Amino acid sequence: RRAVELEPAAAPSRINLARALVDAGAQGDAEEVLRQAAADFPNDPVPLQELHALARRSGRDEDALAYLTAAVERAPTDTDLLVALGHEHGSR
Repeated sequence: RRAVELEPAAAPSRINLARALVDAGAQGDAEEVLRQAAADFPNDPVPLQELHALARRSGRDEDALAYLTAAVERAPTDTDLLVALGHEHGSR
């Protein structure tokens, strides 16, 4: 949290905070951090990718698909995201 306080405009510090929160068992807090990062960095697909992963692990498949779709909208030429989205649709 201190890194985010020191550098609030840095998306990577928020992603790292969210990952640490997940590791500590605070998934709800991690999701809150990632949702705020997604809002604060509207061109960055990474917070949405991370939200996708959390939703998938929680069995929230519809949320996972929505997050991944939004990530692709932010980075429509990102082949990794496009492949992941194809897998997401293929697993339904």
